[in-house]
Amino acid sequence: DKEVFRIVTEGYQLAKQKLEENMDVLHRMAEALLEHETIDSEEVTILVKGGGLPEINERRGDRQQKLDKERQLAAEEEAKKLAEEEEKKVQNKENEDRDPVGNTGPVTA
Repeated sequence: DKEVFRIVTEGYQLAKQKLEENMDVLHRMAEALLEHETIDSEEVTILVKGGGLPEINERRGDRQQKLDKERQLAAEEEAKKLAEEEEKKVQNKENEDRDPVGNTGPVTA
């Protein structure tokens, strides 16, 4: 019982010490979480290394711009693909409408 109490007490003291030593990081994390609700591991790293909400906002803005550009390129590629498919359909329709022999008139047997 005494050994368990000692281990728990030491763990508590160590946790309390680490939180007190890193109170500024804790406050920056709280601020970031209030602003964004979630933060990823890279954003936690930014906060631990002394960064704050402006750095996280900048990172998110850069990431959003990259995603928007990728979406735009994908949409343009899809539109190009659809246009090419439509052009092929038109060409196939034109080829089907042509009589390869020419119009020879009615055929009688």
